[in-house]
Amino acid sequence: VSTQSTWGFQQHDSQELLTYLLDQIHEELNVSKSPKRVRDAEGSAPEDEDRVDMAAQAWQLHQTRNQSIIVDLFHGQLGSTLRCTVCRKHSTTFDPLMYLSLPLPCERVSAVDVVLVPLSGLCFTKYGFLTEELTHFGDLRDRLAALAEVTPESIQIGSLSAYKRLTLHPPTQFFSTGSPLIAYCTHPHTLLLCVQFWLEGPLLLGIDRGSSQQQLYALIWQRLKPEEEMEEEVTEFPFIVKFDGCGVLPESSPLPVIPSDRHFVEVELKLNDPNSSFAKLKSVVTDHSSVQQVHQTVQQIKLWRLPHHLIVHLKRFHYTATGRATKLSTGVSFPVQWQLPEGNFSLSGIIHHFGTAAGGHYTAWCKSGGRWFNFNDATVTPITVDGPSLVSASAYVLFYTRDAHAAGQSKMALKHPTCDT
Repeated sequence: VSTQSTWGFQQHDSQELLTYLLDQIHEELNVSKSPKRVRDAEGSAPEDEDRVDMAAQAWQLHQTRNQSIIVDLFHGQLGSTLRCTVCRKHSTTFDPLMYLSLPLPCERVSAVDVVLVPLSGLCFTKYGFLTEELTHFGDLRDRLAALAEVTPESIQIGSLSAYKRLTLHPPTQFFSTGSPLIAYCTHPHTLLLCVQFWLEGPLLLGIDRGSSQQQLYALIWQRLKPEEEMEEEVTEFPFIVKFDGCGVLPESSPLPVIPSDRHFVEVELKLNDPNSSFAKLKSVVTDHSSVQQVHQTVQQIKLWRLPHHLIVHLKRFHYTATGRATKLSTGVSFPVQWQLPEGNFSLSGIIHHFGTAAGGHYTAWCKSGGRWFNFNDATVTPITVDGPSLVSASAYVLFYTRDAHAAGQSKMALKHPTCDT
């Protein structure tokens, strides 16, 4: 088996390579003449007898299109039941299993700074939190509201991108620690104006919904005017304001009506003099998209049929919300002798990974003839290990083999045809 994706000296995942090799060998040795696209068994099966029939039907469909020595030795079956906690509806499916991937607990804690902006837009306050990576914006909002002594409903949290673009986040979204976080206090009778500088963060100004267009101009000019013009009374503003996409003039007319469920307004300044000190002002685009409400579900997964050789994959490589890969060095206590409903399984091999997600080294321990051997690149050496010493934090992929005397004693296993390969 050869592929360009495995050439060179870059690090490749051993579990992905193993899966690829087994898939390719199966495709070469598959003697089935049936089409690959066959409808899977799926439906509602509250009773155990019905689930047994569904599992048998699903396995027969799988065998119809897959007949090879790889299926005989490495394929099993998983049963998955998804149940809604609100309407109590459920769905059961049965899928083939070639390896069992087990997630590891992630208890990483990050320091997060949130700048709270009051309604006036003045006197920003920075708060620091220690949070887990998988924290909702709603959880962060509740903790911030308790410290600031305001109601959680009056706080909206947004983040600034590398281009100083402001994005609002719903409470149900997981937050990323890669962008600066800004929290805004809102009020039913107040609008928060967002004006963007090319080198700074957004200028935030609070204004009453019933204010006039003249008051809007005066409020913006009060914050933007140069120091040399502090004491001078302005007679003509050096910019024209676009309020929520609509051009407004400095007159006594009221501001355009904004829906009550919106608290943020984009403000764009068009300069009368391109050579003035305000020549690089930009607008901020805010996201007011709604979030579809979903219901919580409970998923139950069972090992319905186990293969002769069971491969267990410990998911040590974790991706953060920003897409950065990290390795989890969590210690896992796994059995050397594993008693399962289909019989006893013995540990026969371990793939170890040493290093980080950016680079590392793989080795393997394999059992042959009652002895353990260490495979390290081109070197193979016998090692002396017992049960406890086989368990280590570097274990990445585990191989279990069904004991020979229990191979035919499974009550759940379904009879499948052999392959002449």
